[in-house]
Amino acid sequence: MKVFICVRGGSKGIPKKNIAEFENSNLLSYSIQKIKSNNNIDKIFVSTDSDDIAKIALRENVTFIERPRELATDKANEIDVWKHCCRYLSLKKDEPFLVTPVTSPFRENKDIDKALKLWSTKKYDIIMTRKKSSRNPYLNMVTENKNGDMKTLTYSKNIYRRQDAPQFFDILTVLYLTTFEYINSNNGLLSGRVGWLDIPEERSIDIDTPWDLQLANLIVNSKKL
Repeated sequence: MKVFICVRGGSKGIPKKNIAEFENSNLLSYSIQKIKSNNNIDKIFVSTDSDDIAKIALRENVTFIERPRELATDKANEIDVWKHCCRYLSLKKDEPFLVTPVTSPFRENKDIDKALKLWSTKKYDIIMTRKKSSRNPYLNMVTENKNGDMKTLTYSKNIYRRQDAPQFFDILTVLYLTTFEYINSNNGLLSGRVGWLDIPEERSIDIDTPWDLQLANLIVNSKKL
């Protein structure tokens, strides 16, 4: 199984987020080392536009793919980066690949193994991850209309208890498992047959802000106590 780690050099929320300090190393190196420990992984490829990130990839003995400038902007579509990797490596249209964002550092080998097992059923076009949402748009969330008024969403019946509300899930970035054929022939990741892997709350963090990074470091350091 080939793995893509897509890490551009720029980041608005956290400068050089993808190589931010983490666990006496950095997020990229930490992710690479964890993935290397999985016996189902054949090769890891790091897609980047950054010389600093490319050097880290080489230091970790993985191959880097030079990302085109147009795919390294804030407005670039991540899926287009995956397509570029597939074309660069001449992947067969039905050859599966795994994407493992470094911003989900608490991914475990068992998550990858479960995703591969789910994929082996041949029931799905893509495997994605989720967790049960702690908030519900019909129960404890509101939206603002064009007049500035705060409104609740309506449901077919009145909801007073969490147990009565429909279950919602947060989509996570722990991993993605799919094929070039699927991402190249569909408008969105959710347009086909999606297999969902449930991730517990304590491993669901997606680092996007300085607070997320601080929290992730607190969690990983607390495990040493």
